[in-house]
Amino acid sequence: MQVKYLELDCVAAWKDWDTYVSSHPDSSPHHRSEFLRIISKAFGHYCFGYVALDDDGNIAGALPMVQTKSKLFGNYATSIPFFNYGGLLTSSLEAETLLLREAENFASKNGLSSFQLRQTKKLNDNSLSVNIDKSCMLLKLPEDMKQIGEGNAKKRAKLRSQAQLAVRKAAELNVPVEQKFGGLELLDDYYDVFAKHMRDLGTPVYAKSFFRTVFEELDGKATLTVVYWDRRPVACGFLIQYGDYMEIPWASTLRDVNPYSVNTHMYWNILSYALESLVSVFDFGRSSIDAGTYKFKKQWGAEPKQCYWYTWVPEGETAPVLSPKNAKFDMAIKVWQKLPVWLTKIIGPPVVKNLP
Repeated sequence: MQVKYLELDCVAAWKDWDTYVSSHPDSSPHHRSEFLRIISKAFGHYCFGYVALDDDGNIAGALPMVQTKSKLFGNYATSIPFFNYGGLLTSSLEAETLLLREAENFASKNGLSSFQLRQTKKLNDNSLSVNIDKSCMLLKLPEDMKQIGEGNAKKRAKLRSQAQLAVRKAAELNVPVEQKFGGLELLDDYYDVFAKHMRDLGTPVYAKSFFRTVFEELDGKATLTVVYWDRRPVACGFLIQYGDYMEIPWASTLRDVNPYSVNTHMYWNILSYALESLVSVFDFGRSSIDAGTYKFKKQWGAEPKQCYWYTWVPEGETAPVLSPKNAKFDMAIKVWQKLPVWLTKIIGPPVVKNLP
């Protein structure tokens, strides 16, 4: 068995890669080559892959990689950043070992401070440190929306009532509430909500062009949704569908409409849309276990799928923590929350492009 390095412009090789990914039981859409193209086009990062080939030249393993070089955050790699999934896909222990050693060699040769593999399955190798505080929340959709929700019929009825609270409150206040599903014609409204929500969280926001790139590169697999309260955009989601699988990697709701349960209303309509789109598995995305977002997703009946985030560092070093949970970012978050939204749209993208 041998390992082959793939540049992003090797079109024919990536077609074989995508065929392997599609056939692998542990794969995700994020393993596909279009997600490396998105990252390369949107952020300019160095994107490449390794494949393990058996003696007949067939792919027996694949590892997508993205190298990030930043004066602020250093030189590191991720498989893959900006999305939930990535890491090694292999058909044998030998392929896993060879690809992992190849990644370590690349990291050592290029002076990386670390690399991270975002797995949903344990590796056989025990040499890497692993973080298991996150899960992705997956919902197997029932045939009817009345069956949506965890627990008994009474709990499901309560969830349905909560989802309709926005409609009842809008009627009380004599204001219209509407949710639209569509394409890039909704991007401006989507981004206005998303950017304000990110500012409120103290998190740098992606450029609007990033979402346009995702939408265009996925070529018909993406849908935008926006909720309007009194004709003002107040909640949004970005949906990606591959076959009978749909995920929502980004969603936001403005705080001033939280009393009207607009977020629950939006997700109810999204799940209805997923059913109409013949989706059988809906991926709510990742959450820290038992956090507020974890519990919100669980109430719909979603089940946790454990994430295994493995990190390599040079011998004697410790893994960097590029996370809002890192105490050294506390002051920066508080300052960011006080910035005007228009300013965060300018200074946020150059920062967030270097955060995984």
